Amino acid sequence: MRIFSIIVANVFLFLWVANGAAAQMTVHHMDVAQGDATLIEFQTAAILIDVGGSKRGETRDHLIQYLDRFFERRVDLKRSLYSLIITHPHADHLEWILHILRRYNVNNLVDAGDRRKHGSVAKMKEARSIFAQQAGALPRSKFYNRIDAADIGPDGYVTNLFKDLRRKEPVIDLRFVNASRACKNPNNDSVVVRVGYGETKLLVTGDAEDEEDSQCVPAIPRMLDKFRGNEILDVDIYKAGHHGSHNGTNQAYLQRLSPKITIISAGHETDRNAKDYGHPRLAAVQQILSSTSMQRPLKRAYALAKAKAEPTSINIDRAVYCTCWDGDITIKTDKTGKILSIDTTR
Repeated sequence: MRIFSIIVANVFLFLWVANGAAAQMTVHHMDVAQGDATLIEFQTAAILIDVGGSKRGETRDHLIQYLDRFFERRVDLKRSLYSLIITHPHADHLEWILHILRRYNVNNLVDAGDRRKHGSVAKMKEARSIFAQQAGALPRSKFYNRIDAADIGPDGYVTNLFKDLRRKEPVIDLRFVNASRACKNPNNDSVVVRVGYGETKLLVTGDAEDEEDSQCVPAIPRMLDKFRGNEILDVDIYKAGHHGSHNGTNQAYLQRLSPKITIISAGHETDRNAKDYGHPRLAAVQQILSSTSMQRPLKRAYALAKAKAEPTSINIDRAVYCTCWDGDITIKTDKTGKILSIDTTR
């Protein structure tokens, strides 16, 4: 029976490669209400960045159902995630991590190693403990990485496992460009991931901010300065920082990124958490619209002028998408940098 399963999986992979999927990267921005979860699909692997969302059962169920359907389609991956990356230990980014670790095979857990008493650090510690137990039962097959800002050089930082992935699929280039520096605001310690797929570049930013921090240079100006001499931050797809918040982006940052497409992950206008924080923020959305180069079909959407404000109706005609307006968002791209499709569920 095992031999038959292996043959079926190999045949599926051959057919999947033969029909052209091998030349694609698919980025799944899952609608987890006020939170963040991004699945990146390659020919040989899948990587999940953040598993948060509002503390509601339907949010958890949607995330799990989405991943279950994904693995039903990608049987060759055998319900395995090559890497699970947690940008920072806040509930809206890691709420469902224990469910993920127990339901799927996670080969690599990555975070910034924060052990301070804030946010959901206790849950992150529990996740590390569970992963360590799993790794102990399967030595040399599971690996934990703690990303520290000191690891990050002028070209970013690449773990050994991501180097191995590039050897398997040479068009893949994953680098870390921000990580923990013991900032006062944990958002500025967000692990920021730059994903390259040939000529296509994606930046997933967690809650990286540009707001003043008494213990560190904020994440956004630090990245702008650190990568001033190269094109690390010049990307095609930008996963907007901090759910489209007023402090999650600025004009200098957007100018350096020059995105074709920008994705915001935030709760719907009826979500109390999104409204309390003012996500997505009107001023930030307007900045993002002026800096995003591709167009999209006209979308009647909204943003909030401030925290706890009533939504302001706006027209979106650039390629700016939000899970709050669009539901699940799926982007397919090839290694030349061409955007093949953008699909939404709303």
